[in-house]
Formats: sequence, structure tokens, C-alpha cells
Amino acid sequence: MFVDFKKQALIPAIIQDVASLQVLMLGYMNEEAFNRKQKEGRACFFSRSKKRLWVKGEASGNYLWVKEIFTDCDQDTALIQVSPEGPACHTGATSCFNNDGNKGFLYKLQQWLPWNRFLKCPARLNPVYRHSFTVSTKALALSTGI
Repeated sequence: MFVDFKKQALIPAIIQDVASLQVLMLGYMNEEAFNRKQKEGRACFFSRSKKRLWVKGEASGNYLWVKEIFTDCDQDTALIQVSPEGPACHTGATSCFNNDGNKGFLYKLQQWLPWNRFLKCPARLNPVYRHSFTVSTKALALSTGI
């Protein structure tokens, strides 16, 4: 993977949960932080305020384990998919962008599908029809409004 640090000394690194696809945070990496992350497997950043490298989780233990890295078409921005050990935000929130609009497609789909209504559907609970694919599919469609 190539990142062009000659264009700029710091690149933005978008951190995304590999399982939920939720954006967790935005950090900045210099070449040393990027290479250290490659070596150790944990997300490492350059703190613009502290003017030093820092590993996410070095104080809290909430490490971000790097699973996959993508760069944009100009090789000056990274999208890093991680498996978080805990909340990504220093406030204790899962994400620094803590709002429902930031949650990934799968999360939104799970919230939209009213599984509780489907699971309690009378046609589905009838012992005669319980294993019927047609009745179960129809119950799902009716309960979700499809």
C-alpha cells in the first residue's frame, strides 16, 4: 500500500468499525505513525496538539486493531477499518461522531426491521403453520410493511 507523504506530512485517517461500518473517528497520520501501525497492528496517530505520536488506547486500553487499509485515488487519505476493543471516543461514546446518521447500513437495517412484530405474528406462532415458508414469509412481509 502506498501513501504519498511527499504531498503532505500529515494525512487524514478515517477510522471505521469493520463489523458495523460505523465511522468511529478521524485522526491524522504522519509517515512514522502509518509505518508503526503497519508493524504493530494497532492504530497509531500523530497528535497535532501534543506534537507526538500516540496509539489509540495507550491510556484507556481501548485499542483499535487494524484489519484493512484503503487509500483514496490520490493516495493522500486513508480509510482504516478496525476492530475496536472499546469506545473510540475519549468521552466514552462508541464514536466521536455519536449520532444515528453515522451508524452503518447494517445497523440501520437491523433497526428498521421490526423483528419483534414478526416473531410475535399470530400466523407464525400457529403450530400448524409454524414451519411453513409461505406463511412465515407472508408474516414477515405483513409485519414489515413490504
